[in-house]
Amino acid sequence: MPFAHIGVDREDREDRELKLAMTAPRSVSPYWRQLRDERFYRGKWADRRRGSRYVLVSGYEVGANKTVGVEAVDD
Repeated sequence: MPFAHIGVDREDREDRELKLAMTAPRSVSPYWRQLRDERFYRGKWADRRRGSRYVLVSGYEVGANKTVGVEAVDD
């Protein structure tokens, strides 16, 4: 019986640690994103090969309740 109690305690601790890791504030560094979808190669970009365009994605902060640095757009 003591082992069953230890196992339950261990699972609770792992769940708590996982939740904390997923909600802890952290920053995402800026990075280059490759555009591969065909919608990015219409109009003035129609002569370009798919996957040849890149855009810089700004860095941002992610917190427990919201993402900082990204503004909501009202419809």
